[in-house]
Amino acid sequence: MKPNKKSTEKIVKLSCMERIAVLDLLQMYKEGNYITFKTLKELGLRIGFTSDEITRFNLQQTGGATTWNELGNIPKEFPLNEMEVKLIRDQLLALDGASRLTQLHTSVYEMFV
Repeated sequence: MKPNKKSTEKIVKLSCMERIAVLDLLQMYKEGNYITFKTLKELGLRIGFTSDEITRFNLQQTGGATTWNELGNIPKEFPLNEMEVKLIRDQLLALDGASRLTQLHTSVYEMFV
């Protein structure tokens, strides 16, 4: 993660797998205040996949597995504000503390914690 010109933003590079991991983390929030859920929604829309990316990456879901082509392994940059970083980090720390991290989360854990 590298700082952006704005001190309150970080630029992170996320591959398809890491984007899916972050989206998975965002869905785990069940309680919070309005600002938290507004932020989660906006972050999910930004990190989620566009219809162009779904086609370009040949993104497919079969059963519980998601697959993509090699283009999906190329990281894409996303600006994240402090609250967004905190929400991701807090969820990762909660999973780690409960021994509930999965292999899907390991690279984002290393990126955010």
